Amino acid sequence: MNLFLLSSLVVYREGEIIGIAGTSDSGKIELIESIWGNREPVEGAITLNGKELSDLSFKEKMNQIAFIPDSVEEGLNLNFKVHENLASLDYYSKKLSGTLRFYDNVSEEMAKEYVKRLNIDTPGVNTLSRSLSGGNRKKVMVARALNEKYDVVLALEPDSELDLQTKFQVYNEFIKLRNKGSCILFSPEDISDLKLIADKIIVMNKGEIVSSRLPTKISVEEIGRKMLE
Repeated sequence: MNLFLLSSLVVYREGEIIGIAGTSDSGKIELIESIWGNREPVEGAITLNGKELSDLSFKEKMNQIAFIPDSVEEGLNLNFKVHENLASLDYYSKKLSGTLRFYDNVSEEMAKEYVKRLNIDTPGVNTLSRSLSGGNRKKVMVARALNEKYDVVLALEPDSELDLQTKFQVYNEFIKLRNKGSCILFSPEDISDLKLIADKIIVMNKGEIVSSRLPTKISVEEIGRKMLE
């Protein structure tokens, strides 16, 4: 799996964790949303496995890319049950193709596994999502992206609203996905986390990539300076 973007200025290879640093107006959100498909690139093309993303059907994108937005309100339907939210990214998965009833049955099984993996505090998978605490809503949103079927996982501030134990558990899950060949692009709320798991750190400022370095070649202080220059 290869992901190319911004006219090949950045090349992400199979099995790589890319950390993205930048302020909210640096362009990092637009970059990730362009890959997800919420925005059209201003110039250049984004290709995945040799195909331009704009040419892929919604079903094809859902089978290859997972997205963890920074807002729970954007990422969850609070009127859905927990198992419905956990399975929503898998609706078009080949494993879940079939009738809605079959989808529901499979999603409940998968949901129980996700609840256990991230220790989601819920009375059950049929509980309405709006009854969960803010942190547990975030866990639901993160958990559904932790599926090795995805070639690419996009994560905006996946660490926000999570306790330390859960945050490090999520990062360990990212590492497992990387080791199985997925490409992870994540932009944490705490920029020091970039040096924990990233294979490469990209800094964005004013819509441009101003630095692309190995974690051992850049300090947290330098990351901060480049974000604000």
